[in-house]
Amino acid sequence: MRIIIHRGTHQIDGTCVELRVGETRIILDYGMPLAASDGKEVNESSLQDRTAAELIKEHVLFDIPGLYNGQEPQVSGILISHSHKDHYGLLNYLHPDIPVYVSEGALKLIHVLNVFTHKRSHISIQNPYIVKHKASFDIGDFRVTPYLVDHSGFDAMSFLIEEKPTGKRLFYSGDFRASGWRRSLFDRFIKNPPKGINCLLMEGTMIERQGGAYEDESAVLSGVEDALKKTEKNVVLAYCSGQNIDRIVTFYKAARHAKALLIIDPYIATVLHVLKNERNKIPQLDWDSI
Repeated sequence: MRIIIHRGTHQIDGTCVELRVGETRIILDYGMPLAASDGKEVNESSLQDRTAAELIKEHVLFDIPGLYNGQEPQVSGILISHSHKDHYGLLNYLHPDIPVYVSEGALKLIHVLNVFTHKRSHISIQNPYIVKHKASFDIGDFRVTPYLVDHSGFDAMSFLIEEKPTGKRLFYSGDFRASGWRRSLFDRFIKNPPKGINCLLMEGTMIERQGGAYEDESAVLSGVEDALKKTEKNVVLAYCSGQNIDRIVTFYKAARHAKALLIIDPYIATVLHVLKNERNKIPQLDWDSI
C-alpha cells in the first residue's frame, strides 16, 4: 500500500490523502483549505469559474492524474468522512463518474447547505454511495469498514481500510471527539478497537490544546441553563454551527429546563427537518415538539 498525504500534515484543513494498491487508487477526503500549499489564503469565491488546471498551478488542487473533470477517470473511489467543507469542499472539480462514498446524514447536510448558498458554490455529488456503520464494502483491492464517530459534523465516519492482497490495515480517523452526547461511540471504540492496524492516520486538531471552559456537552448544558436563568425576560443570543446537532440539542434541553422559548433560524430548521429520519442517531431530542 502506498500512502500519499497531499495535504494535512502541516494544517488542520483541506485534508486530502491518496492510497494506492496495484491498479486501485482511492482518495480520503478532498476538502477546501484555508490556505494553499504556498501559504496564500484561499477565498472560496475566488475559486469559482476556475479550471482544475489553473488551481493545480496555484497549489489549491493537486496533480493527481485521472481525478478531475476532462480526464479519463483513474481513481476508484473517494471517501468523505463528514460534512464539513474542509473535508469535501473541492469535490466539484473531480470527475463526476468517480463514486463518492459518504454517510446518509452527511450527504443530506451537504444538500441542505446548497439550498442556503449561491448556486456557484454548490457542491454536487453525482455518484454517491451511502456508507453505514460497520458495513464493509470493497473498492478494487481495498476493503473499507466505516465507523460512526462522535463529532460536531453529524453522521461523521472513520474508515478502516484493508489491503486485500496482503491484509495490511490502515485506520483513517477523520475528525472525532469524545465530548458530545454520543461520547459512548468513542468509549466503545477504545474498548474494542479493530485489531492489527499497521498505520494510523489521525487529524490532530486538538493535540496541542489544553483544557477549555467546558469539559463536555453536559457542562455546556449547565452553562447555558445558568445564563438563561439569569436573564429573566431578556433575549439570549446563541451561536453555533447549524450542523452541530449536539449543540442544538443542548440549547433545546437548556431552554426546556429553564422554561424558555428557543427560536431557531431557517437553516437549522431545515437541517432538523431533513434529519428527522435519522432521529435514532440524535439522542435526547423530542421530535414531536419540533
